[in-house]
Amino acid sequence: MPTLKIYDREPCGRWKVSGIVLSLLACTSLLGCIVAIPVAVAYYRGTQNYVAAAEVNVAPDKAFQAAVKEVEARGDQLKILERDDSKRLLKITDGKQTAELKIAALDASKIKLIVTADIEGGEQEKEKELALRIIDVWCKAMGLEYKVIEG
Repeated sequence: MPTLKIYDREPCGRWKVSGIVLSLLACTSLLGCIVAIPVAVAYYRGTQNYVAAAEVNVAPDKAFQAAVKEVEARGDQLKILERDDSKRLLKITDGKQTAELKIAALDASKIKLIVTADIEGGEQEKEKELALRIIDVWCKAMGLEYKVIEG
């Protein structure tokens, strides 16, 4: 009497499933690598100040509110001298140095963050530290890693 097969298994069926699983894992890994890329912070010395700038994928208002919140939270170290919400501009001091933070909207979900720091008396190393310190505080508040590219 002939037998009836309810299912027929292809000899390479396991390989097809394994290939699909490996492809999904590879895609997930690549997406994870894309997310882990740090923000590039361009950093250079101008004629009278240091400038640190970065383009970041974040909403402009969210970025500005985070900057205000972080500076206000460090009231013992930093003080806001001027604040212009419409221009997303902060003028900040630590008592010795002055910095200006500007958040320029590139579109609804991308900004250019620009921090300039200057100091009277020409203590350049402290200027450098203030500009980068502000970038550091902001990036940590936003949960971003960054890499400084000096130029």
